[in-house]
Amino acid sequence: MREVRRHGIAHLLSSGPYWSNHLIGLALSRLTGLSWTAQFRDPWTGIPQWKLETAISKRVEAALERMVVARASSVVCVTDLHARLFRQLYPDLPPSKFVTIPNGFDELEWQEAGLGRNNGGCRRSGKFVIRYTGSLYQRRNPRPVFRALQLLIASGEIKPGTVAIDLMGWCDVAEGQPVSQMADECKVADWVTITGPRSRAETLRSMVQADLLLLLAEAQPYQIPGKAYEYLRAGRPVLALTPEGALAQLLRQTGGAWVVDPADEAAIAAAVRDAYRRWSIGLDGPKADWAVVTSFDRRLLAGRIAELFDSACRPPASAEVRR
Repeated sequence: MREVRRHGIAHLLSSGPYWSNHLIGLALSRLTGLSWTAQFRDPWTGIPQWKLETAISKRVEAALERMVVARASSVVCVTDLHARLFRQLYPDLPPSKFVTIPNGFDELEWQEAGLGRNNGGCRRSGKFVIRYTGSLYQRRNPRPVFRALQLLIASGEIKPGTVAIDLMGWCDVAEGQPVSQMADECKVADWVTITGPRSRAETLRSMVQADLLLLLAEAQPYQIPGKAYEYLRAGRPVLALTPEGALAQLLRQTGGAWVVDPADEAAIAAAVRDAYRRWSIGLDGPKADWAVVTSFDRRLLAGRIAELFDSACRPPASAEVRR
């Protein structure tokens, strides 16, 4: 409230998770009468939760979400599927209240890392490099890829020593089990490396240097991992283990990816086999449509957010006439 008064704030923005951010936005909007945009980077309710719940807590959170959505001037979702879910959950509210403005990538980061549009091409290392960057949380698990690699090596379709899986980031444990133990159980430990987190510039360069980028999005039908946009910007082929949903739709729109259900072992092995075959004969994998990828530049997306704020701050036509 002090900052609102001090700086003459014209519009409020809250972004969640965390959901308490929206409750602060709700309180400030009521106290000040200011217009307010509530951005949902993930669904709050209506999906399986990763925290402890009770019947009472579900009802309380559903009521809080309704209060937020009803009061906000506009509700921004990062996927069309989530915006559609909101319209179904709140049919009494104007459908136009729910707006989709996706996540994206920061082009300036890529330029500062010396990575232009062509990224200097992929540096072939003599090994077929499958790389994952980020964290292994919730149900994200590299075991299906370990298993596919095990099958392809056993069948002679991949030569041992010609492939490497690099897990870059916080990747020591997946679903409560050490990843090194998983690799050992699948008999691929010799080809799996957990490199730990790196700087932003080094991480971006590592994406460009991969032969296949691994994207894990199990049990998240309404969400798209932020790294998906960075993978697309890297211009390298992507293997996405995800069910049907927002991410699958995005990658089919952009191209440049194999989209496989995480439970389909044969399809995962087929995708790895295809990517490895192309690499072994000197061919590159599929590439995303650059014209579509550039639409996710955050400079453009920030412009859409600004337009939304301007619209919310603009007085109604009736008020302008009275003036």
